[in-house]
Amino acid sequence: MVNRPEMGRGFNFLPTHYVALVPQSGLVRSTRQAMVNYEHRFAEGLKTSAITIISGPSNSGDIEMELVVGVHGPVQCTYVVISDR
Repeated sequence: MVNRPEMGRGFNFLPTHYVALVPQSGLVRSTRQAMVNYEHRFAEGLKTSAITIISGPSNSGDIEMELVVGVHGPVQCTYVVISDR
């Protein structure tokens, strides 16, 4: 997700279930390729205050090694790929 400078960042992490509509043309094989694509967009004038990569629920363990899912974001993620080619 790319946030404009005037946008907040927290709303990405608030929902329990995150749903993303992803254009097929935006799919890449690696985060490295995504960053190369953003470099081109920056050169074309893209302004942003943050880029957030949401790949799925986080896992974390406390001192007693109790596993907790979704600590740093949503517990569930759904990605809907939309054909735009």
